Amino acid sequence: MLTLINMIIDALPFFIIIGFYVMIGAQIFTTFFNDKLNEIPFGSLFASCKQMISYLSMSYDYIGAADQEFFYMVFVMIFAFLANIILLNFLIAILTMSYNEIVEIGNFQ
Repeated sequence: MLTLINMIIDALPFFIIIGFYVMIGAQIFTTFFNDKLNEIPFGSLFASCKQMISYLSMSYDYIGAADQEFFYMVFVMIFAFLANIILLNFLIAILTMSYNEIVEIGNFQ
């Protein structure tokens, strides 16, 4: 149990980075697509944050993008690529480093 707690504590900076990443992405999408898209919810910062979290799970579509479809598609691809490839590799590196430190100490509980 202590090993799990140590790994969660070591991963806290990652979760903070994900939180900031979602907030920055929500602000960017709200700024660019607030009035331009019909069916995609970017009317408020909270709605944009919900949409960004679903983008993290690769749950998105381009319905309602109309004339902004290409621009919107590029933004979504960049957001999803950075979140799912780079940030998850960062999480794996953090957990591997934490696990290796625990193995060196030999403190499994």
